[in-house]
Amino acid sequence: MDRIQGPVILAAHSYGGAVITEAGTDPKDKGLVYAVAVMPAAGEAASNLLERFPGSTFLMSVEAIAYSLPDGTSGTYLLYQADKFHSNVAADVPASEAAVMLAIQRPMNLAALTESLTSAAWTSKPSWEIRTLQDLAIPLAEQKFEADRAKRTSLR
Repeated sequence: MDRIQGPVILAAHSYGGAVITEAGTDPKDKGLVYAVAVMPAAGEAASNLLERFPGSTFLMSVEAIAYSLPDGTSGTYLLYQADKFHSNVAADVPASEAAVMLAIQRPMNLAALTESLTSAAWTSKPSWEIRTLQDLAIPLAEQKFEADRAKRTSLR
């Protein structure tokens, strides 16, 4: 955001909601748009929101892969399982397009889902939600809970 002149509105999808929730505390940010995105409170991690209500298929659709870096640090990446990718990530695109998306998917660091936020910009900034009725990762009950908790406007 430092490279952008003037005010900004941050938008995110999926676990990116946790990113804008923390980053949105910057005074330059004037609002937040959550497009089927998690919205943790301070002290919560994105993974908490996927587990609060039943129905998420995310955790059973990814494979955990341990990694080690040359400097000795290590961690865990998550990749979608091939047989679950199309239905969980790209159900609205043709199978041939989903196959390309699967082949080029980038791993997600598990820490992106498990690190707790230290602040939540939605408590002090205008925020809007684009809600889906058929998301397989974020249950509808969770989306509604988050919207009600934040008193945000739903756009669906």
